[in-house]
Amino acid sequence: MVEQTVQVVEGIACTCATFADSDNLITGSEDHIVRLWHVSRSNSGSSGLGISLSNMMRMHRDTILCVAASRSWSVVVSGSKDGSAALWDLNRAVYTRSIWHRERDAVGVHLVAINESTVRAAVPLLGLLSY
Repeated sequence: MVEQTVQVVEGIACTCATFADSDNLITGSEDHIVRLWHVSRSNSGSSGLGISLSNMMRMHRDTILCVAASRSWSVVVSGSKDGSAALWDLNRAVYTRSIWHRERDAVGVHLVAINESTVRAAVPLLGLLSY
């Protein structure tokens, strides 16, 4: 089998990354986009590792500083320099909702995390916390 380059991504500085599971990588970058990548492995004896872009998720207005993911809850959370934290549906790769800092000159969101035991209770609250 001849390997070929399918896509070249240039000029984008990846600022953060996490795995949702062994097949899905989520990255954030300076261009304000959260990307979902599919990781594939070949059964042949060669290096056989491939990565392909499956979705680009846009909502933030500045550099993505952090990402977290939960495959069991199909959730991705991203934090940005613009002061927002966004919630994404991992299965559909779509924006769900976000929360913002109130301060005008808000400091960016540098850390996000998902507590697997409280996701169900917390997701509806994000809508109430938006301001």
